[in-house]
Amino acid sequence: MKTSLYLLSAAAFVAVAGITLGGPPARAQEYPWCAVTSLNYGTPDCSYVTIDQCRAGIVGGGGYCQQNPRATPPQGQMPRRGYR
Repeated sequence: MKTSLYLLSAAAFVAVAGITLGGPPARAQEYPWCAVTSLNYGTPDCSYVTIDQCRAGIVGGGGYCQQNPRATPPQGQMPRRGYR
């Protein structure tokens, strides 16, 4: 009984360690819109997918929205080009 409990706990430890250490490192998502407000001390909060979401996020706190120059387009989509 004691041996099987020891083996079970060792197997659980190996499984948790494999899940924790086995994956690739996480990468922060760079969204296309950033809110710059006094609430975040002028540091851009680039967590907005659309400009409407950004504008809704700054209501009441002042500030402005700007495009994120580091934004990464979703895979499989080309960046949108302007019209001539």
